[in-house]
Amino acid sequence: MKYEIQLEINEKVERVAALYIDKDLMHLWEQGLIRVDSHQGNLFETGSKGALVFMFNQTEMQMKVTVEKNRLPQSLSVIYEVPGAWNRFDVQFIDIGGRTKCICESEFIFDKPNNIPVEAFIDKTTEGMNHFKRFVEGKNA
Repeated sequence: MKYEIQLEINEKVERVAALYIDKDLMHLWEQGLIRVDSHQGNLFETGSKGALVFMFNQTEMQMKVTVEKNRLPQSLSVIYEVPGAWNRFDVQFIDIGGRTKCICESEFIFDKPNNIPVEAFIDKTTEGMNHFKRFVEGKNA
């Protein structure tokens, strides 16, 4: 399953890109995130590995993170893995006159057939990126 979403953020591309990978601030916009762990290298540098740790229903869930390519402030390619699902998330940050256009391409591969409609994934990704947008623009997410 593959899809793309786009949004614009009213902030300069360098700041948007820096905030996107700021491990100390990520919990302010990434819902349920309680911790970011680095396992190999400094997480979010090319080749690094780690985990995003979320709290759902009073249970910790770890999402494995592998950074394929960090070309920030222009782009970032990350693979996220949880049991049963693999997700490549490519995000581009494009300067549009002091604002930033974000183009997010997502690809999912599942171990078993998945009956969840692609629209549900698009809605969830859009919601998460809108939280990030409000965070960057200084609004409460």
